[in-house]
Amino acid sequence: MKKMKDHSTQVLNLHEVHEVELEEKAKKNRILPISFMILGFLFIVLGFFYQDIFSFFQRDKTNKKVEVSSQDPNKLKCNYKKDDTSLGISYTFSNQYTFSHRKLQKGTFKIVISPLPNRDIAPDNIKVLKGKYSDIIQKMNSVEGIQATDSLKNNTLTVEYRIDYKVLDVTKFPKNDKIILKNTLDEEYASIKKQNQESGYLC
Repeated sequence: MKKMKDHSTQVLNLHEVHEVELEEKAKKNRILPISFMILGFLFIVLGFFYQDIFSFFQRDKTNKKVEVSSQDPNKLKCNYKKDDTSLGISYTFSNQYTFSHRKLQKGTFKIVISPLPNRDIAPDNIKVLKGKYSDIIQKMNSVEGIQATDSLKNNTLTVEYRIDYKVLDVTKFPKNDKIILKNTLDEEYASIKKQNQESGYLC
């Protein structure tokens, strides 16, 4: 009887093991189709938005190319703005340099003088400055390698001058306290950028 009992117990255990195995197989059989359904759904979504995703990455690459190509190693632009509250005016300076092999060749410089808000004294002060700059510009235009202009419109004075350093004789540049010649032919790009930044310009 004992042998039978032991034997029947063993059979019962094997039966339970077999049922567990069947349950695990059934679980696996259920999980596999679900996995395929999720994967299929992802492929459908990817296919549906493929054009948008592709164009997004292409646009990103194009933007990067434009950013890189727009940074000309032989061009430098620096800007600076300051207010003179005692005269009620604001100065905006713009310096643009052209280099060849990172050595200075030409420069275009612009000064815009405009009134600060609610400053009644500004228009008269700008007219006085117009007279001073006009005298300097007249002298600058007599020097080979310089082209200079000034104009007063709507209480805003704009002074612009171009210098070709290959032609300019620096000894003939008119001495004054408004427009000062700071650079020379073949001056290094890094040197000019540093000089501007030390003077408060953004380059």
